[in-house]
Amino acid sequence: MLIDFVGARDGGLIFFGDQADPIGFGSTAEECANIIAKNGLADMVSGSSSMDFASEYGFESDDAANILFREAIKLSGV
Repeated sequence: MLIDFVGARDGGLIFFGDQADPIGFGSTAEECANIIAKNGLADMVSGSSSMDFASEYGFESDDAANILFREAIKLSGV
């Protein structure tokens, strides 16, 4: 099931597929990369507003969730 939505939660990222079902949760770039590699990314992946306000969801800064997501994509090889 391709990932088409991602959100920030508890200092990590939660991934969702096309049926709005949670696919997985990762709090490190490696964990997130494994989820991405296993499931793949849809042509368009949307982000929850929690990605823009990540400091309210357990991250050190508002940019940290997007940084984690980009790093995970690089590590995944997708």
